[in-house]
Amino acid sequence: VSPAFRPEGCRTFHDILRFCHEKAVEALIAAHSQPGVAGTADGPQLAADIPISLQLIDLGGGLDGDPTRAGERKKVSVEAIRSLPFRALLAGLADKTVWDREPVPFGFRDLMSSFGRPLAALAGGPHYSGENLAILAENYCNLSLRLGYHFNVIDAYLAADPDDNYIYFRFVGGMAEEPKRLRRLELIARVLLSLQFRVERQGDLLVAKVKMLAPEHMEETLSRLGELIGFTRQLDVRMADDSAVERFFELFLARIRRGRPQETP
Repeated sequence: VSPAFRPEGCRTFHDILRFCHEKAVEALIAAHSQPGVAGTADGPQLAADIPISLQLIDLGGGLDGDPTRAGERKKVSVEAIRSLPFRALLAGLADKTVWDREPVPFGFRDLMSSFGRPLAALAGGPHYSGENLAILAENYCNLSLRLGYHFNVIDAYLAADPDDNYIYFRFVGGMAEEPKRLRRLELIARVLLSLQFRVERQGDLLVAKVKMLAPEHMEETLSRLGELIGFTRQLDVRMADDSAVERFFELFLARIRRGRPQETP
């Protein structure tokens, strides 16, 4: 982050809005990082055929029914989702072809690498020990996912006016040795760039942003992000050499964007 990225560095209304949004997202990430935050929240679990457990918090308009009575429900079906950005994300997450359910080919170097790294880093973010959590409203969602040993955040607003629309995506962590983690990050960056994101990287942290997309373009992009999350969940241990970046990039295009399932290399 630039040293000028602080209140004194703001020169325009755009600077102020960007600074406030970045700090708001950081606050949400910090809240998710607190032990038991999701477990103490008064929200139901999503009932969907995806290989992750996900708790929902409705700010109003995100789910069918009265959000003040959310604690009375233990499960919520996909059909009850009213949050526009979250529904688009779920369209990608629910694609069974993107999730690799085979045993992970975990090598000795990957194991030794994990021994040399603190548990917080392996959990996918600074001090992250929370649960998978989605904060929803009709036009907004903030999704935080810990998938194995990495951490995903998507913060998105989707409405009719393209000027209001944005997607913030954050990815950090992994358990494989560093070269493999960085190759997976390169793959994710390539996919995001193809989706018109602006991408920034630092170590094994990636932050990507896109804004002012038409609603139908936003829905398509969020669906692709859902697919990308599933596709890359355990992929770091498979990134054995630099050629794997191109190979899996082409596989993602073929299986996901063109709808042509192929065997994983």
